Amino acid sequence: MGFAQGRSNGIDPDIYRLVWLLLRGWWIFLIVIVLSVVYAGYSLTKHVPTFTAHMVVREISAKGSGIQLPSRLTSFAEGLGVATINKKSSTSFDHFTVLIGTPRFAENLDRKYGYVKTIFGGQWNEETQSWTAPIGWRVDLDNYFRRFAAIAEWVPPNAQTLAGYVAGNVAIVEVQSQRDMHRIQFQHPDSEFALEFLRNVYREAENELYEQELNRVSKMVSYVKDQLSKITISEYRDSLLFVLAGREKRMLELQSGSPYVAEIIQPPIVSDRASSPNVLVRLILGAIVGLALGGVMVLAVTFIKAVFSRRPSRQAQ
Repeated sequence: MGFAQGRSNGIDPDIYRLVWLLLRGWWIFLIVIVLSVVYAGYSLTKHVPTFTAHMVVREISAKGSGIQLPSRLTSFAEGLGVATINKKSSTSFDHFTVLIGTPRFAENLDRKYGYVKTIFGGQWNEETQSWTAPIGWRVDLDNYFRRFAAIAEWVPPNAQTLAGYVAGNVAIVEVQSQRDMHRIQFQHPDSEFALEFLRNVYREAENELYEQELNRVSKMVSYVKDQLSKITISEYRDSLLFVLAGREKRMLELQSGSPYVAEIIQPPIVSDRASSPNVLVRLILGAIVGLALGGVMVLAVTFIKAVFSRRPSRQAQ
């Protein structure tokens, strides 16, 4: 009767049967969901809360990175090896995003603040003043498969390890639809360390890029002045004077104390409350997983019952 009614209403009998089977196993759903939510709640007790330090910046335009010459002088300047305006040139903020993930920058951080031992301190043995190699079943598994595959062996944490940590944990995201505004954030169980680390990473990257640009502009100014003392052709001298004026203007901008990488809109701050784990989200995910597992278990139990109910009896044999 039910299947006939389902056909008359345009409902697929297979879907009708599936829904009916799932509804009959409501008690399995209930048990699995409760167990999943309880496990999700228990996992929260094993999760270390983390705090988020963040800052908001607006990147500085790259329009001043080259020299805008009259068209007739551009070829002369390029012939002398002088950079002109490039519409597709990267910004100093682009350089910042690349720099913070480099081993050289990480080495500078470790030299000034000792971050390798601070971050990977759990592997450092103060008594022996050496790094302790990890142990456990994962290490044993790697050692076993290392005979068949090229699996890298463990090495003590170093600047390259710190560079990977910085690149993987310092997040840079755009602020809504503003492409030139970015939120830089870092998470750590220690709120004070999170704030200090973010502040130091940004400041050191800013200083390093600033020094590189100042050194580059200074060399360019010296080079152009040297060329001016040698060249007598008027068109060449005109192009070099344009270049010199632009580079000296850039030198004044750098020496004015204005920010190089980006303008800081929101200085580094850290949240008062732990940003993770999110209790509500964890419990909801536990309920969703329990619902899915419950459905699988209901279908599995129904299938097993059907198999045993159709098994030939001994009398029939």
